[in-house]
Parts: sequence; C-alpha cells; structure tokens
Amino acid sequence: MNTNHIIASLLMLTAALGLHAGDNISSLGEKGRFVINGNVDPSFGNLFEMAVTGYLDNYSKEIAIDNDGNFQSTIDIEGPLQEAYLYINNDAVSIPLMPDKTVTVNCNNGKLTLSSNDKDFDRDLEFALLCHKNMRKRFLDINVASYYALTDSAKSALVDSINDYINDYNKLIDDFEASSGTLANHNYFVHDAYFGVVGFIAGRPDLLPRITAGQAALKSSEPYKCITGDDMKYPNTRSFAS
Repeated sequence: MNTNHIIASLLMLTAALGLHAGDNISSLGEKGRFVINGNVDPSFGNLFEMAVTGYLDNYSKEIAIDNDGNFQSTIDIEGPLQEAYLYINNDAVSIPLMPDKTVTVNCNNGKLTLSSNDKDFDRDLEFALLCHKNMRKRFLDINVASYYALTDSAKSALVDSINDYINDYNKLIDDFEASSGTLANHNYFVHDAYFGVVGFIAGRPDLLPRITAGQAALKSSEPYKCITGDDMKYPNTRSFAS
C-alpha cells in the first residue's frame, strides 16, 4: 500500500469516527529515523528482537548481536511519535519513539537500563521502565480477563480493575513528575494509561461508560467518545479508534 492510499485510509477512518484531521494526520507517511544500540549478555543469542508500531500495522525488527554483545541499527519511523516493544527477559518493554533519537539498551545479568542522546528523553525512558515494573502484570491480567464470557460479577470485577489500573498509572505519572520533572511525552503516557486497557473492552459498549477513571487527565468525562485528530499520534489511542 503506497503512502497516498495509507493517508486516504486513515482519513476515511477519522471521518467515520467524526474526528478532525490535525497536523498529526497530515504528517502520516512522513519518514523519520531513530537509532537503537546497546550491549546485552549471551542469553540473547545472536539477535536483538523488537517491534515498532506504524499507523496501520506493526513491524518486527531483528538486529544482529556481535560476539561482544553489541548491536546497532538505524530504523525508519512513521510520523512524529510511535512505540517500540523491546523483547527482553521473555517480555515486551514498551517505550515511546521519536525521530532523531538514539535509544541505548544495556541488559546484563537480567538488569535492564535504557538511555538516550537527550536528557529529557532519558526521563521518559526511566519512567517507561518504572511503569513496566509497576503496571505490566496488571495490564496482562486485565487483557486475559477481558477475553472470556463474563458474568455480571466478573464484569464488575473487570471494570474495577480497569478503573484502578488507570488511576494508579496516572498517580505513578504524577508522583514521578513531582520528583523528577515533567515527562517529554507526558500525553503519550496519559493516553497509554487509559486507552492501553480500555482497548481490551472496545467491543463491550455496555462496559465502556463504566470506566470513569482518567477523566481529569484526559479532560473528558467520556474520553473514548472524544478522540480528536491530534490524539491519533498516540499508538494505543489510534488502535482503540480503529
């Protein structure tokens, strides 16, 4: 599919949803590049594996690791903001990605550190690791729970777990920023907190109105009804909308 077809498809999506196409939609298809490099221990074998979101799909990337555990690659990125999944220790660590950034991964003896060529972006990477540590298991548990046919009591439990997750994620953002400074991609994390888990119940319209958490951060009493064109830059929001 060429760039014009991709742009047309996403504009049709925004029209169907009643969204307004902002600057982030007009930049669809524009290519930037980021660099990922680092050093890992022998447990990784000879390939560092990751995936990157795109506007319409995700793509995988395998990067050769040399005999000393070093790797490096320059990777295309669509538009102003995407997301990477770093496959580490049998899990996926999610981080925001922007053009012209370098992400350095070091993972030895099970200890993972992330850094970059930008001190403000370093803060985002630090928070991404903190969020992974504190929220990842709960995220996966909600994902699993959402797949099953639910009794009324199970629906209530799922709604409660989603509301608690969103509230705790936003508190994690607030507490981190209070001690470490404002995140460069603050809105990416706010959208991730809400749409990352609400996406699991996108097909359950009876449950969506019962998700009341996240309203203050997203400035709406029903955030899932108020997605704008500018919000489409955020991967989980875009995934929910589609």
